[in-house]
Amino acid sequence: ISAASAESPVLYVDADAPPGGDGGSWGTAYRDLQEALASAECSLGLVEEIWVAEGIYRPDRGTGLRESTFQLQDDLALYGGFAGTETSRDERNPSLHPTILSGDVSDIGTTGDNVYHVVSVGMTTGAVVDGFVIRDGNANGLISTPRAFGAGAYSAGGFAQFTGCTFVANLAAYGGGAHAELGGELRLTKCDFKGNSAAVDGGAVSAGQGATVYVERCRLVENTAGRYGGAAYASISGMHITDSVLIGNVGGWGGGAYFASGFGSMAGCTLYRNRAIQVTGHTGGLLSDFSNVDVSNSIFWNNTDPTGTSESTQVSGSFLNLNYSILGAWAGGLGGVGNSGSDPLFTDPLGSDGVAGTMDDDVRPGSGSPALGAGDPAVAPVAGEVDIDGSPRVLCGRIDIGAYEAGWGDFNCDGLIELSDGAGWADCLT
Repeated sequence: ISAASAESPVLYVDADAPPGGDGGSWGTAYRDLQEALASAECSLGLVEEIWVAEGIYRPDRGTGLRESTFQLQDDLALYGGFAGTETSRDERNPSLHPTILSGDVSDIGTTGDNVYHVVSVGMTTGAVVDGFVIRDGNANGLISTPRAFGAGAYSAGGFAQFTGCTFVANLAAYGGGAHAELGGELRLTKCDFKGNSAAVDGGAVSAGQGATVYVERCRLVENTAGRYGGAAYASISGMHITDSVLIGNVGGWGGGAYFASGFGSMAGCTLYRNRAIQVTGHTGGLLSDFSNVDVSNSIFWNNTDPTGTSESTQVSGSFLNLNYSILGAWAGGLGGVGNSGSDPLFTDPLGSDGVAGTMDDDVRPGSGSPALGAGDPAVAPVAGEVDIDGSPRVLCGRIDIGAYEAGWGDFNCDGLIELSDGAGWADCLT
């Protein structure tokens, strides 16, 4: 450990830095994230943050070992998205300066020799990972071992917060993008999961026995599972999905977007063009009853399975509480209140590529959408609470159905933003 890194609460990493740096500044940054993690561990808690500039970082340090991983530490925060000149975290821009944690080691471009877990939480508490692209993990080990779970991020008993991260092209038996088990907890906020895959369950995210996973204001797009839960899967665990968008995910047997055989809840979500969406409860050796799953303020639309597009194809399950949601082929069989089968009238359901179910689709409620002001009336505005776009979550007196809140700028709450709202705009300026 260098003198600089032993005395500073922040360490700096830049893949383009000259060799021999001590991590004490951008000018003397480490080139290897593993080196910074080692220094942080040796600092006995003095190092609180690691700032990482754009570039590709691999955990194996050139060894090609699949067991290599970026191991998180207690109360240590990793921040990506820096250009390498910033003096404040607020100056960084992860979209302009992608900071990639890649599991593609040894034979670059192939997946068979990629690391089992790109990021590992272990028994860590209070760790933060913010502003990274996490990709190319391959947890294809034996099903009876941890190496089959959570290729992007894996937690076994620990807690970590992932914010503003993108999980892409990770492969596992369970939880391609991220997985928690054995009492572990993951909180995933404003993250994107795209093109992750599970050979069995949970293409993007999964929660195993005793774990809790929170998916908040995230986008889960085009993830796949060989069996259940193309986007998310929960088994004897807690899975809570709120204010999120699930589009174009595929479950091989069922649950194109979300499959729960544990305990979970889903609120404020938009689920669009996922195949075989299913939320259901199962009995099993460690369960004495069916799961209780609550779904509200959500949109299920154009979901399919081999049987067609019936109500049961959109959502099916026992002990399912479905309220204030829009459901394709709604026939009333699921009961609940505030539900309908009306076309949600998305702003641009095809996007610029002309293909539904892809990342560029604009699934915000458009003019005249039945989702506007039709969510759970018991949901009250909370100071500082925002939707997936960062706009205030409850406008015009009642929450909208789905992940987006319309009405920003619609001061007279007539569903349109027009000249008649001008007085309200003037009031804002003064």
